[in-house]
Amino acid sequence: MNVAIVGTGYVGLVTGVCLAERGNKVFCVDNNPSVVEKLSAGEITIYEPGLEDIFQRNLKKERIEFTGNLEPAVGGGRLGRPEIHPPGGRRDREDPGGQPRYRAQGDRR
Repeated sequence: MNVAIVGTGYVGLVTGVCLAERGNKVFCVDNNPSVVEKLSAGEITIYEPGLEDIFQRNLKKERIEFTGNLEPAVGGGRLGRPEIHPPGGRRDREDPGGQPRYRAQGDRR
């Protein structure tokens, strides 16, 4: 399955690497060219115990790719993505419970 992950911070990168480890083709998108360049070159940008080995293995197997271009990456994605907002953001005012939401691809809310 092709999966697109938007954002390669802690949640996005760990999720993407774990989905790649399960055999999926993962496209991780980030708007920071420096982060995309580092990840594409095999340099992990966060620390999570055990993540480095899984990351390197899946990068070598070409199961995970990094890009700054959203459109081609989400074209083949089939899963929804977690929508996580920092406390105090606009969504907190709309949904005071602050619970993560999940969107299907193409949902522009």
